[in-house]
Amino acid sequence: TYHAVQDTKAYKTEEEINCIHATIDCEQPQPDLYKFRGNINIYMGNEPVSRSLASQNLLLRGATLKNTEYIYGVAIYTGMETKMALNYQSKSQKRSAVEKSMNAYLVVYLCILISKAVINTALKYVWQADPNKDEPWYNEKTETERQRHILIRAFTDFLAFMVLFNYIIPVSMYVTVEMQKFLGSYFMMWDDEMFDEELGERAVVNTSDLNEELGQVEYVFTDKTGTLTENNMEFIECCVDGNVYVPHVICNGQVMPGAEGIDMIDTSPGPGAREHEELFFRALCLCHTVQVKEEETVDGIKHGIHQGKSSSFYISSSPDEVALVEGMKRLGFTYLRLKDGQMEILNREDEIERFELLEVLTFDSVRRRMSVIVRSSTGELYLFCKGADSAIFPRVISGKVEQVKARVEHNAVEGLRTLCVAYRPLSAEQYEQVCHLLTRAKLEFQDQDKLVAEAYDLIERDLILLGATAVEDRLQDKAADTIESLHKAGMKVWVLTGDKMETAAATCYASKLFRRSTQILELTTKRTEEQSLHDVLFELSRTVLRHYGGMPRDTSSGCVFVTTNDLVKMYF
Repeated sequence: TYHAVQDTKAYKTEEEINCIHATIDCEQPQPDLYKFRGNINIYMGNEPVSRSLASQNLLLRGATLKNTEYIYGVAIYTGMETKMALNYQSKSQKRSAVEKSMNAYLVVYLCILISKAVINTALKYVWQADPNKDEPWYNEKTETERQRHILIRAFTDFLAFMVLFNYIIPVSMYVTVEMQKFLGSYFMMWDDEMFDEELGERAVVNTSDLNEELGQVEYVFTDKTGTLTENNMEFIECCVDGNVYVPHVICNGQVMPGAEGIDMIDTSPGPGAREHEELFFRALCLCHTVQVKEEETVDGIKHGIHQGKSSSFYISSSPDEVALVEGMKRLGFTYLRLKDGQMEILNREDEIERFELLEVLTFDSVRRRMSVIVRSSTGELYLFCKGADSAIFPRVISGKVEQVKARVEHNAVEGLRTLCVAYRPLSAEQYEQVCHLLTRAKLEFQDQDKLVAEAYDLIERDLILLGATAVEDRLQDKAADTIESLHKAGMKVWVLTGDKMETAAATCYASKLFRRSTQILELTTKRTEEQSLHDVLFELSRTVLRHYGGMPRDTSSGCVFVTTNDLVKMYF
């Protein structure tokens, strides 16, 4: 979501834009598409008002407007200083291993050809050193040849020997290899096993340079989300103070209609739990960057159609956030819109609640959480925070941590993606301190990232745990069969993911990357904290040698290394 600086949002016509007196200070051009640092100084009186600029205020070339008819802006970088131009890389030609080896052999053959030509040229002049052998009767020299300089004659003879022995260079081999590649690409397109029945399309070979490489692949590196899985998130359940809520099944302790035949969980909230329950739902309706799209078509595709009428739907860069907001809608709390800094929610009583959005502490892979600061219509200030359990639990000072943690671990084992939600009430004095801290950090050019991270760390403390959510990301069709085929072909598959270790392991079992007989070797930060890295690696190597000692390696029951830290986990 991109937005203007709060102080310039009121200027909406060309005449008003022309009246703005401001200067922009920004960093030197850099290729990072997701980072921008700058300040805008707006002169409204004697003292300029300084506001920070970030990547949310910068539109890249080629951006498409959505939910906005038009904008006014100022060009920051132009020409070769734009981020797109700085990211331009010259196209490199791909060469296969066979072609590289052929080029190496070509250099050897060329050296042999040159050496042979030099040796024969030298032998010729050694032979012609004898006057009796210089001009045989069948090859007498002309007068012009006798007067030509010896260096020119030697060079001419050298070229003659190069032409004479040029058969050493295997030119026909290159033609044969290229013909084989070209014809081989057609066999790939004709292969019925590579025909997509859903799309009705065959495999398309865009280049024939790397055909033979397909049979030499040994390692396959893949991401989990969007590759092994569909990246289509579905809200499964949420847990508030140990009480489980399943959309259309259990809500507020009541069994919903049409839920027959589903295993129920008796999680009726006790007295006084309704306030925490509704606060949890409000937190998920407010702590996100989701936009509401009300148009009927997006990029030529119809969306939001219900009974022939156009209705709103949610869009976001993160499918997890869309799933959570839609899950809250099914549980009775509907996020309506963000308009003029006001977030609107429709509660269970069909009443519209408005919250003023004051600050957004954006998500990053280091913190693994995001937060918002909002003000309710009654003037109460809240900090709502959601993120990974490892990023939330250490910052919680109260709440039913053990019950929520148990449910998070249960969902992780089931292969679900989990998030924890917490909040912190703020006083007016605390909010003023927060604003001062964030403003000072964002206006600094030097070490801005470090200062902002420190400010976020100070703000996101002393949280009260509300609950956790569980979202499912289904496996792609035939993903398990594909990985099993890769294993049978002798390929090693590495999967990179940022999920909890239990979630990733459950996905690996479901996709047949792991088998029940697979021995799993774990290399975790927790283990390296208890032992030295050298001791852990030595112990793992002994286990591998003991497992494979005296028997051939079988890929179906091989060892699997699990490497994990607070950021990523890798499975082999």
